[in-house]
Amino acid sequence: MNLTALQDCLIVKPDLEKSAVIALIRQKQTGTGVIMSAGPEATDTKAGDRILFGEFVGQDLKWDGEDLLVMREQHVLAAFTE
Repeated sequence: MNLTALQDCLIVKPDLEKSAVIALIRQKQTGTGVIMSAGPEATDTKAGDRILFGEFVGQDLKWDGEDLLVMREQHVLAAFTE
């Protein structure tokens, strides 16, 4: 089954597991991840972008055994490359 974001939502695979993301967020107040799917109204980001997002952002989602986040594009702080 495919999972597709709608509206301006993003489906993000966090770089760390959920418990590590919570610890990182409490420590640094930011998290990073890769956008797996971007809705059609997301204009500044796209699937494959690496992003930085703030604390308490998004809704947790478990899909095919993976921990994902669903968030609005407006909650993305920055896109970056390594």
